[in-house]
Amino acid sequence: MKIKLFILFNLIGFNFAVYAQEGNYTFYLDKSLAATSKDLSVILGNGNYEGKLFKLDCYNKFTKKLILTLHCTDSTVSELSGSFVSYYENGGIEIEGNYKNNVEEGPWLLRDTIGLVIDSSNYSNGLKISHASFTYLSNKKISSYAFTDTLKNTYQYISFDSTGIKQYDANFIRNNGIYNSYDSGKVTSQKVYSRELIEAKCNKWTDYLRKNLNGLIPTDRGAKSGIYKTIIRFIVEVDGTISNIVAETNFGFGMEDEGIRVVKNGPHWTPAMFFGIPIKAIRRQPITFVVSGSEDFKPFEEKNKEN
Repeated sequence: MKIKLFILFNLIGFNFAVYAQEGNYTFYLDKSLAATSKDLSVILGNGNYEGKLFKLDCYNKFTKKLILTLHCTDSTVSELSGSFVSYYENGGIEIEGNYKNNVEEGPWLLRDTIGLVIDSSNYSNGLKISHASFTYLSNKKISSYAFTDTLKNTYQYISFDSTGIKQYDANFIRNNGIYNSYDSGKVTSQKVYSRELIEAKCNKWTDYLRKNLNGLIPTDRGAKSGIYKTIIRFIVEVDGTISNIVAETNFGFGMEDEGIRVVKNGPHWTPAMFFGIPIKAIRRQPITFVVSGSEDFKPFEEKNKEN
């Protein structure tokens, strides 16, 4: 069960069904962390005091896996104070940080399911004063990094290629920035006045694919029954044209060729905008072919006769 931060606030303000014995407290909770009866509970809370703070561990009642751990000022769980950690189903840490007087304080981290930090924020009395976000490639190498300082009103963005070499960066004070592009050691710089990042898009793209793709290609060429998800990768150039069209899959039976054909003959795109500057953008288009055997097309009456 993936716990979101807003869910934990269901803990505050409720009169819990709490059972205390020899310093241990048991909480019976529903899936939204609200108090319920033992029979209806899906989450079990196990609480005890650690020094001056009250620690509450919440477990999935059926899998016994730890969902979250939090600290409060006392066993009423009315004021969050101290460390907070939530977990993914695989046991990895999802969110971790600290509370003080019921609000976030200090650094908070958000990780993905394989443990990579994708968000890092710093709080002061519940106010986010800085924020960093990270994206990664399939090989776990960092793809981009963005950092915002709310107090100074600054913003920094860095993009890397698959080898870890810097491609672009931008540094802003308010909405005034310097954008740098890097190519074989050469740096090109220019002033920019927008922090906005806009993905390449084509408003008519989905309708175009639906109307122009020949989904019978693999059937006509003898492919076995199944669902085939092909991937066609291409680049949207700064003028909106498409180039470098290649297939990332290799199912055969004409599927990748048909995907490349339909992408190649597609409509014009609006290029990606990087801080107000049009740039090249890589796109990966999944195209799914469904192949059904002749058995699937037998009339209902004929199938009944066979049975």
